[in-house]
Amino acid sequence: MCVLGTFSEYTVVPVDSVVKVDDGTALDKAALIGCGVPTGFGSVVNSAEIRAGDTVVIMGVGGIGINAVQGAKNAGARNIDTSLFELTLYEKTIRGALFGSSNPRHDIPRYLEMYQTGQLKLDELVTKEYVLEDINAGYADLLAGRNLRGIIRF
Repeated sequence: MCVLGTFSEYTVVPVDSVVKVDDGTALDKAALIGCGVPTGFGSVVNSAEIRAGDTVVIMGVGGIGINAVQGAKNAGARNIDTSLFELTLYEKTIRGALFGSSNPRHDIPRYLEMYQTGQLKLDELVTKEYVLEDINAGYADLLAGRNLRGIIRF
């Protein structure tokens, strides 16, 4: 899955890097599901295997971390915290994950279905939309902390 076609209308990628979504899927939603959601949500649900009643500490609540919060909530975590102090209070396990240990062919359609049924927030992830001509403003806003997740429409 590690092939990028950033800011291009078309790109050539290996068939293994393509996940078909329903024809009615809004592309701005599919773009969000392409990386940050599976990495954050999947890190909690797949990699860490959080269960109902668990306590979760998430370090950093940016584009990936906010989706880890969604994953923890969806899994039924009792406490969700972003404090290093919390790591010292509980028996803890720290795990790394690549792409949230996700199976893109299974998880991407599932996340889109969760969005459509109101179980996953995507609209709220987008701080601002830009047109391609304003891409530099998008980067400036990101660096200045004014934009958590921007969408470029072209």
